[in-house]
Amino acid sequence: MKSRFLILLLAIFTTAIIGLMAVQFVQGRRSAEISDGLFNSSIVKAMDNVLQQLTLIHPEEFVNERDRYIIAKYRRVDELNNKMIMLLSDRQDFFFDIQRVKINVSLRDSAEARNPKQLHPSEQNLLTQYNTLLTVRNRLVAELENESNYSKIKRLQGDDFLNSGNFNYERLESIICDELIVNGIDDRPMIGVCNVTTDHFLHTSDNANKNELRNTPYKYSFRLSSLPASNEYCIMLVFPSKYRFLRSTNIVFIAINTLLLIIIFILFYIAVRIIFNMRKLDEMKTTFINNMTHEIKTPIATIGLACEMLNDPSVEQDENTRHNFINAISEENRRMRILVETILQNAKMASGKMSLTLKETDLNEIAKEAKRSFSLALKQRDGLMELELDENMPNVYADQMHISNVIHNLVDNAIKYSEGKPYIKITTLSQGDTAVVKITDHGIGIAKEDQKHVFEKFYRISTGDVHNVKGFGIGLNYVANVIALHKGKIEVESELGQGSTFTITLPSDKGSEKC
Repeated sequence: MKSRFLILLLAIFTTAIIGLMAVQFVQGRRSAEISDGLFNSSIVKAMDNVLQQLTLIHPEEFVNERDRYIIAKYRRVDELNNKMIMLLSDRQDFFFDIQRVKINVSLRDSAEARNPKQLHPSEQNLLTQYNTLLTVRNRLVAELENESNYSKIKRLQGDDFLNSGNFNYERLESIICDELIVNGIDDRPMIGVCNVTTDHFLHTSDNANKNELRNTPYKYSFRLSSLPASNEYCIMLVFPSKYRFLRSTNIVFIAINTLLLIIIFILFYIAVRIIFNMRKLDEMKTTFINNMTHEIKTPIATIGLACEMLNDPSVEQDENTRHNFINAISEENRRMRILVETILQNAKMASGKMSLTLKETDLNEIAKEAKRSFSLALKQRDGLMELELDENMPNVYADQMHISNVIHNLVDNAIKYSEGKPYIKITTLSQGDTAVVKITDHGIGIAKEDQKHVFEKFYRISTGDVHNVKGFGIGLNYVANVIALHKGKIEVESELGQGSTFTITLPSDKGSEKC
């Protein structure tokens, strides 16, 4: 995949993600504004209903029960006076001193007939009715005169009423909260009733902050019933949980949008990783093909040259030279066989079709065979291979061919990644129910950052100044897979310039029986 196309694709993805996030942000703000507007509209509607109720509710409904009883008596006195006035107004020719009969003037209110000795029965009935009303009224007034709050209630006006300690502000709070719930706001506010003229709070709800109440945008002027008032009063509301309430109303919308953005971002991240991995795999595939081509061309060229030399009559007469060419052909043939076998086995592993033929295997014999196989390669570089074998080494149940390939791969790498004269040491030992094989070299070593990737497919270790190392990055991956299939493990210990040690641990015969 070309870099320009990859950059363009990433730019499109990034632009789309940023654009989608911007749209979601704008939509979220717009939704918040709409919710805030609906919230305010609901409050206005609720408070309009509250203020309307305040103009309809009688004042006695906002005082305690005793004062409510006094007001009821007081209203009954008013009713009786009104009936008495109506009787006098209808028969002014019969009564005199009508001006003395008025509401709340005195207890001496009375009416007398102009000619009481010549009363018609209907007139007598009218006089009796009037005096009966008067008697009842006077009795009620006498009872009211004995009440301590009567004189105050008689002069009751809006200012006195709201400032009295008898006003039931708890009921006012209940009306406000009920109206808010009816209009869809289940959020109890802080409530304050303030005398705006004097900037004095007559009442505040529990835990209310007066400064917040003064600065709130939710202020509503009101008057109580039809009582006159010389001051201006207003109800103030503060919603401490307003934004939490608004968020809760949009929580589903926010959650879905957030989830979709997360999913898109994850897919975007996965897509980018896939693209980079595909590009990396493409580069590794190209490198693999190039390395494999060179790896195969070299033994082919060597074998071809050796065959040409063997056809030379002079070589046929020199037994030693002829033997060397035959050994060279055999060595290169062995190398090609290992190469082809490794490629084929990796392909089987990738497809999941690889199977093992387990049988008793002697790791010491495999180590000895590896020394014989690499003797010529080591001799050409004046190298040395040393074996340190445990004579009591138990056999393992393993696929002999694959384990042999594993050892050959590790030895081959040890030779390739050694500068100067290679020194290889193969050690076998028994540790409990496991058999251990160690392959040590004094080569260029492996950097710490390379050690965690060394068994990955197509991964090649940086060789620093060594530029003639052949390979194509599947050998150690093959080694790791084979060991894993045998339920064993492989570890590497290495330092740059100090060499490397690969340690293979496999279950022994005894250990395999327990598995």
